[in-house]
Amino acid sequence: MALGRLSKLKAFLNISGTTDDNDLKMYLKAATKVAETYCHSSFESTTHTEYYDGSGDRFLHLRKKNATALTSVHEGEDWDELVPSTDYRFMGDKGSDMIIHDNLWNAGVKNYKVIYTAGYTTTNWDNTSTMPITSTFGTVPIDLEHAVILITARMYQNSKKGGAKFELEELSRDAELQRFTPESKSQSSIIPKSAEGILNRYRRLSSF
Repeated sequence: MALGRLSKLKAFLNISGTTDDNDLKMYLKAATKVAETYCHSSFESTTHTEYYDGSGDRFLHLRKKNATALTSVHEGEDWDELVPSTDYRFMGDKGSDMIIHDNLWNAGVKNYKVIYTAGYTTTNWDNTSTMPITSTFGTVPIDLEHAVILITARMYQNSKKGGAKFELEELSRDAELQRFTPESKSQSSIIPKSAEGILNRYRRLSSF
C-alpha cells in the first residue's frame, strides 16, 4: 500500500519509461511509512472496534483522526443496545474525529462501543498505465497524496547521487524506528518543508 500513485509520481518526475518502476514503487511505500511515522497514524483503511467513556456532554472524540465511515454505536452493560443513528452526527466526512449527540452521551466508564473505519483506500496505486493527474485516487485526500509524492521525489533524487538500494533500506528503517521531532535532522533530510506543512494537518500528538 502507498499513499501516492506511481503514474502521478512519474509525471511529477517527468519519467516516461518503465525501467525504474520497481524502484519507484519501493520509494512510494517507504515515503508512505515516513508520512505515517511523522503523523503518528496509520493511513491504511481499517475497521476499528473501540470502547469509550461516555463524556456526559454532546461530544465523543474518536481515537483515529482519519475516520472515514461510522458503522454503529452501542451502549449498555454488554454494549447490546444499538444507539439509533438518528441520535447523533458523524463528522468524519468534514475532517473531524467527533461524533456529536443530539442530546448527551451518558457519562460512564467504557459504556460505549464504536465500530468505524479509518484510513484511506489506495486501489491501483501501482498501476503503470498513465492516469489523469486530476483524477481521484481512492479516498486519499489530494494534499496528502501530494505530500507523499514530494517525499518520494526527494528520496528518488537523492538516490541518483549513489547507493539507491542502500539508501532505500536506511530510509525505510528510519521510518519504522524513529519518531520525528521538529528538530530532527532525519526529518529535514527526508521530508521537504512543503510536505511537512501538509502532514502537520494530519499529525496526531500521540503515537499510534
